[in-house]
Amino acid sequence: MKALTIRLAKDDILKSKRLYLPFILSATGIIALAYIVNSLANNESLLETYAGSYVSMFLMMGTFIIYFFAIIFFFYTNSFISKKRRSQLGLYNILGLSKIDLVKVVFFETAIVFLIALIFGTALGILLEKLAFLLILRFIDVEVIFGFTINFKVITANAIWFFGIFLALFIYSAITVIRNDPIRLLRSKEVAEKEPKAKWLITLIGIIFMGFGYYLANATSGAMESLAFFFPAVFCVIIGTYLLFTSGSIALLKFLKSRKNYYYKTRHFITISHLIFRMKKNAAGLASICIMATMILVMTASTTSMWFSMESTIERLFPRDMLIEIQGLDESEDERVIKIIDDSLSKIDNSALDMSVFDSGEIYGTIVDDTLEVHDSIYNSSQVFTIIKASDYTYLTDEQLDLGANEIALSTESYTYDHSYLSIKGEDYKIKEVYRGNIAGLPDTNSVNQNGEIVIIMNDADVSKITDMWRNYYFDFKDRLDISNDRFQMFDDLKEAYSDYAMSISNKGEFDQILRGMYASFLFLGIFLGLTFMLSIVLIMYYKQISEGDEDKGRYEIMSKVGLSDKEIRRTIDSQVIFVFFMPLVVAIIHLLGSYKMVNSLLVALSQLPTDTYRYTMIISLVAFIIFYVVVYILTSRTYYKIVTKNA
Repeated sequence: MKALTIRLAKDDILKSKRLYLPFILSATGIIALAYIVNSLANNESLLETYAGSYVSMFLMMGTFIIYFFAIIFFFYTNSFISKKRRSQLGLYNILGLSKIDLVKVVFFETAIVFLIALIFGTALGILLEKLAFLLILRFIDVEVIFGFTINFKVITANAIWFFGIFLALFIYSAITVIRNDPIRLLRSKEVAEKEPKAKWLITLIGIIFMGFGYYLANATSGAMESLAFFFPAVFCVIIGTYLLFTSGSIALLKFLKSRKNYYYKTRHFITISHLIFRMKKNAAGLASICIMATMILVMTASTTSMWFSMESTIERLFPRDMLIEIQGLDESEDERVIKIIDDSLSKIDNSALDMSVFDSGEIYGTIVDDTLEVHDSIYNSSQVFTIIKASDYTYLTDEQLDLGANEIALSTESYTYDHSYLSIKGEDYKIKEVYRGNIAGLPDTNSVNQNGEIVIIMNDADVSKITDMWRNYYFDFKDRLDISNDRFQMFDDLKEAYSDYAMSISNKGEFDQILRGMYASFLFLGIFLGLTFMLSIVLIMYYKQISEGDEDKGRYEIMSKVGLSDKEIRRTIDSQVIFVFFMPLVVAIIHLLGSYKMVNSLLVALSQLPTDTYRYTMIISLVAFIIFYVVVYILTSRTYYKIVTKNA
């Protein structure tokens, strides 16, 4: 009997290649992607690079996302295969196989698919992992490391995880077989469906969730507020999407059906009647396609915009090579500090060039009308304000600025302030000048600002009322600094001399390496997760076309028999198929546009992107995805039309 069940399992897979082959190919691709990302996250050579820890951390997050998504993906797609093989299993049962034998058939089918996907997925992952490793080294500007290694720990972890998923698939399928009688399995395709009812309350709840999600995405101001409400907004939109697809679409079709003048027309009558049943079966899957499409678009647009604007971000935040800040240090110590810096650099045959020395401070807060409400933390503030003295403004810009007591000037790139006074910590300051653009020579470190850097220039005597000042030493190097050793030697020398002072030291080369590592990780995650979701979309669309084709074949024959021409039938089918499969794309585009303000504000503020960068990458990503979606639709729809028109 064991040999028979194995043979039946193999025959089922071979006879149902249309079902099993796409599933095996997709499973192979996801296993390969999981191996590549997990192997890169645990690559010892990568961890030894300066930004390796950042790359490893983000790629490990990507591994968990792929692992978690694989559970949902395999269960969802396996449901299509299970539905198709029920009648075959029912026939085996009637012909004499017991339910235990049927469970064995399902076991061997699952085992064969798992072993094929695991073996080929692992082999493909091993082959492509080295290419991905070389690419990520190229992206983070690290010397290429040659050699070929196989991470057996990752292979084992992958095998255990996906074995657990396929074991769960088998258990679920086995329970389904045991609980159903053979006649029910055999006639599963013939079970009549009831027309779904319009659930107006659930539709209303879906509208509320969707509306609130869009409100959160567009009503926030400032990077920290956008960051705080990002995940609640995403959660609300996802819930709203599923509710509106599952209930709202049927409610809309029921509403159109109730309009007699519209409904009782040949084209509308057939289309709406069929769509009501289509949406009942396909709503959850279409909502999943919509969510995945939105994620692909947002991830692709945001990660590419960050990567391609990286150089301008580095140059904007670090026009010079080194910034040393010492809190509360008097200008009388400048000569000593500069000597320590020069002595540290001379030990490595280097020197400081074009040094600027000035004071600056920061306060966190939000401007409400004519008052700057100062906060203790950046997390509940919408802006970071840089404070500098009028004398330092003149020193940095060579522009004379005379400010009296309680007089200030503002320097801002894009922020608009309409009042003549600004109240800070209970005192009113008259605004004497407003300058547009960044101050040359001043580090633009306020990356959380929604509207770019905002600098408050004050009378020298007034700054102590607002915040503690830091002494800044800002300069270039004659030669590139070794960020792994020389930076720390300079810091140690300064710390020894000024042990009682708080200080920080920031290096452009170090920042470059960290930023490259982070952005390369984001880009790779965007690519790998995008590929994972795209594989899922292709497979879901393919299975939907097959299931729809099998179910519509009978309807096609009936329409032919009642006198509809092939042209009318084709037009009716086209309108239904296009509505069902392009609705997720349309809603995904709406989601993308609805999220634009929040995502763009986060990228502009936290990553210092030029304002229009995300807009351009979003448009390019959208056009590319639409082309991909249309191509997938055309290819999968051919299968549908072959099924529907076969022997018609």
